[in-house]
Amino acid sequence: GWKVPEKTYLENVTIAKAYIDSDLFRPPYGKITRSLISSLKKEFRIVMWDVLSYDFDRRYNGNDCFQKVVRLSISGSIIVFHDSLKAKDRLQIALPQVLKHFSEKGYSFKALT
Repeated sequence: GWKVPEKTYLENVTIAKAYIDSDLFRPPYGKITRSLISSLKKEFRIVMWDVLSYDFDRRYNGNDCFQKVVRLSISGSIIVFHDSLKAKDRLQIALPQVLKHFSEKGYSFKALT
């Protein structure tokens, strides 16, 4: 978001839009400039998060990711988990625990639409 020229960034978003049927946009790595926000908000609803699970980081295990999410989340939090091979081992441990933990506390989970 900060290292790629704005023109290239917007071209890549246009290419991706051909494959993704959604008006939601999560900036890669959470990096976006004010200028890009101005350009993208005409077509997209930009969604940021407030809790990063760190499931992509091999320095953590699945339980570490779970603990981090529980510690940092509040009602209404948007939590980032990654559906990638890099995160798979930690995701498979942390996500079920997170869902169980918050379900038992009476929280519900909703898709952004």
